[in-house]
Amino acid sequence: MEEQELYLTELLALCVRKGKALLITALVFAVLLGGWQLRKQIKASQDPEHSEAKIEERYQDAMREYEKETEELERSIDDNEKSLAEKQEYLENSLLMKIDPYNKYETSIYFGFSDIDEAAWDQVHYSCTSLDFVYSKIRSQYVVYWNGMELPADLHVSGYSGVQDKYMREVLSVSKQDGGMLCITAIGNSASESEKLADALYQAFTDVQPTAARNSYGHSFVLLKRITKATIDTGLESSQKSNQNAVEDYQLSIEDLKAQLEELDKPSREEGYSRSTIIESTLKYAVLGLIAGIVVACFAVLLWAVMANVLISSQQVERQLGITCLGAVKEKSGVFDRWADKLGGERRWKDPEQAVSYAVRKLETTAAPESKLLLASTLRAGKRGDAAETLKKALTARGYKVSCVYDAIHDPAFMDAVKDSDSVVLFETQGISKLTNAIDVLKLVKAMEKPTQGFVLV
Repeated sequence: MEEQELYLTELLALCVRKGKALLITALVFAVLLGGWQLRKQIKASQDPEHSEAKIEERYQDAMREYEKETEELERSIDDNEKSLAEKQEYLENSLLMKIDPYNKYETSIYFGFSDIDEAAWDQVHYSCTSLDFVYSKIRSQYVVYWNGMELPADLHVSGYSGVQDKYMREVLSVSKQDGGMLCITAIGNSASESEKLADALYQAFTDVQPTAARNSYGHSFVLLKRITKATIDTGLESSQKSNQNAVEDYQLSIEDLKAQLEELDKPSREEGYSRSTIIESTLKYAVLGLIAGIVVACFAVLLWAVMANVLISSQQVERQLGITCLGAVKEKSGVFDRWADKLGGERRWKDPEQAVSYAVRKLETTAAPESKLLLASTLRAGKRGDAAETLKKALTARGYKVSCVYDAIHDPAFMDAVKDSDSVVLFETQGISKLTNAIDVLKLVKAMEKPTQGFVLV
């Protein structure tokens, strides 16, 4: 099969040329689809599930579900925003979270107790109470004092006046040690910071020592050891990362919840099946059917044109056959043909006599006067015969000796007619004549060394 070279405008023009078939197909699809929808709507309107009471019941159920989901999402957003604010406030104010875990300084002060009141000791010894109990009671006085302190106000440490007590307790602690000792531990970003905190607490214990001695045996302090060192705290690093990740998780969760809230569609009440809605739905499907019918018909026309390999336009014939269009000698065209010719850029004449005269005059520019012309067509006799005969009469009147052969691809008389002629003119019809047949005719004419003057659309 000869490959066709078709332009988009030519294909569109072909579809328009088949406008009647397209409209009939579109109307059939519209009637079928619209009728199917009408039957479906009427059947649905008779279903008890589509009564006004059922519609209202479903609407109220949907509204309750919508309000429940909305309330849950809004509550989740509030909870996450509250947690986010708390976590951000903690990261912003926490002293511990601002310490470099790879350069953390830690100061520890170890101290014990001495000069215990002998009278009190005799009493304890007499009651068979162990010495550990005495030290435990002494230490408890300081632990109680530590637990009851308001650190920013009681320690008077410069630079910490606006810090909350809970954040200072993250970097400052008191622990009991074996042997009846206490240990003050302070951490900071520098040695001076950790030492300043530890010294302030030790001084506070020193200040309260006289009071504590009166309440739990007489005693005094013995400073045993003071250590300041730089450490690496991977646990602190993990805690800092965990808190920062928690902030990001809360932010992402809030964004996701807000997106869900925005996407949550408020239910709408079903319209039911009134006469107006049935008509509207039926018309809608009829229009869809109309469009579907046009699409299907256009696809069928294009598929047929490609598979049948028919001539589409004069431009296509000139491109693929390499011969000139002499004109279009046709009967009065319909509205679809006129639209198609305008879209495809076809040359047309409103007056058939003028079209014939144009074709004859153009042929005279290349064909010798009074020569023998053969009008050949791949069409069978009776297909556009009137137009061919009109052209034959006009050429004869100009002095040419004209003969006419139909079905040239199959009629053996065609070859004899070619031999007896001086040149050949093809006449074919758009959408009916086949490209392959026209090419075979031209090859045969060329093989018999006869010139082809051009072609006429009939």
